[in-house]
Amino acid sequence: MQTITQNTKELVEKYRQWHKSLKAEENGIVIHVDDVISEVAKVYEKVREIVDWREKHLMRRVAIERILKRRLFLKTNSQNAAEPFVFELIRGGYFPNNQILKTKIPEIQQLIDKYTYIINKAPNPPKGVNRSQLYVYLISIAACEVEESLDPLFHTKENFLIEYMEADMKEKIVLGKEVLATSKLS
Repeated sequence: MQTITQNTKELVEKYRQWHKSLKAEENGIVIHVDDVISEVAKVYEKVREIVDWREKHLMRRVAIERILKRRLFLKTNSQNAAEPFVFELIRGGYFPNNQILKTKIPEIQQLIDKYTYIINKAPNPPKGVNRSQLYVYLISIAACEVEESLDPLFHTKENFLIEYMEADMKEKIVLGKEVLATSKLS
């Protein structure tokens, strides 16, 4: 009879904790957007997706980048940019209506302020990199951070599985002394 490994037990426990955390976030005031306006915005975003085709898992991050660029850098002041930014993401159908807590807005504002500060105070980039490339790079990092902040459970299950496979492979893959002696692998 085969027993369950410690790695498998840890994976199952992580999934249980993840499932409990889904129920814990149901308490609190959530952000609500008008359903009619939301439907119109979703149609617009679907048309954009057809025109700007990318892989499905990248569409939300691309939308966050696009909206960040438009909202932040057409204005010189990023104060109070988080609330309309989050509302636009929900209206566009990138995040569910009535599920994101209002407490996320100050958190997103901090992220926006952080990246605005970095972009405004950044020294000249190294040779071969122009300022606009630095700007695009920082916006893409900001978009990833915003996505993880608004939907922290989006990649959770995948990360659990990746960690499980890594631990399992570390146990099963053994390099011989000959390989270690002739190569630069540690």
